[in-house]
Amino acid sequence: MSTGTAQPFANYKSAVYALLRKHFKLTVAQEQQATALFEEFVGIENRLESLLELPIAPMFKVRALAQWLAPSSSYLPFGKREMGLASDWFLASHALEPEFFGRRSQRFAVLVPPELRTVLVDLLELNVATVVHAGSSTMRESKRQKLLSHYNAWAVSLFEVVDEDGSLAKRLFSRCLKFDTGQMIDTKTELVFDAFGWPLASRAPLRWKACADAQLRREVAGKAETPYDPVVFYTRRVRECLRLQRFPYDRDLLVDQIRFALSCDSNLEESNWLCYPDYSSECWSPHVVAHRLLDTLLGARKYKDVRLAVIRDALDSRAFHSIDSSEHEQLVRYLLRKVGTADVELAGRLQELLDTHAKERDANELSARSLAAAHASKKAELLALMSEHDGVPAAVEE
Repeated sequence: MSTGTAQPFANYKSAVYALLRKHFKLTVAQEQQATALFEEFVGIENRLESLLELPIAPMFKVRALAQWLAPSSSYLPFGKREMGLASDWFLASHALEPEFFGRRSQRFAVLVPPELRTVLVDLLELNVATVVHAGSSTMRESKRQKLLSHYNAWAVSLFEVVDEDGSLAKRLFSRCLKFDTGQMIDTKTELVFDAFGWPLASRAPLRWKACADAQLRREVAGKAETPYDPVVFYTRRVRECLRLQRFPYDRDLLVDQIRFALSCDSNLEESNWLCYPDYSSECWSPHVVAHRLLDTLLGARKYKDVRLAVIRDALDSRAFHSIDSSEHEQLVRYLLRKVGTADVELAGRLQELLDTHAKERDANELSARSLAAAHASKKAELLALMSEHDGVPAAVEE
């Protein structure tokens, strides 16, 4: 360990031990004995999640959690074995991977016994504070952002199992969902939207989803003068929820989110709710998204104005300046059916797109036929000339 990290590590380790003494009334001798046993176990076993399911004393399970959450291998509070994982921040980054637990269907939060959730929140708070306040000499900015992102993931998992009105949920939201505001949009990082976007897609209670959304909106408003459009980050997080088989929160909140985004002065024409560059696969095509949003989620009569606003916003974007594919044409025809007679001006714009596309397609087809005819005529002319040529091969000497 370098001299630059020696003191921060000593403070961190002392804080971990103080936290353990707070939750478990042990003598100094008992604490030393427990630590020695755990460090010996760590030396021979790298799957610490097994400790959470074994009938052992809670003090050892908490040590496993503390070891998991350590900001880096330099900060491991018990022993220095890297447990066979290459990354410097392997504990935080691998903790949510199903393969790491050995049970693909079992979620992280379920593995943590209910009686240990309070101490886990304490550990999360400690690690988040350690990372937020770490100086540049002890932690690179890119590493800080990755660690905070992974701690956010732990916090969101716990939101699904703690009492939504209890003190643990309040602490998770106010102290464990963190981000570096000075680095957010200015360096194209999306950490704040990871922190408060994840709860939207999780099974966290609606109350905390609404709180997360309110925080996102404050960030959008606070970053209005940056070179990167914060509305794009906001709408992307909301749109990602459309990927889920079951939309994860109340539709009235979704409508409010859309109205908020549409009310913002976004300076990127690519930003719209139906068609944007992020679509990269057939299952996440603009037509599929439009159907999920306009029919499945906003199909009720009371959402009519929002449906029309979404379509109008899409038409104002660069993506709808022209029709460039058969799928795009299919989407425009679908939108025209959705508008119907509810908005004559909007329907007219959609029909004009289709008419322009039809004229361009007819012109392209005519040009292609003319080119093919000219090619065939020239080919026939050349073949005729070649057939009339009366030259004979030169004699071959014996």
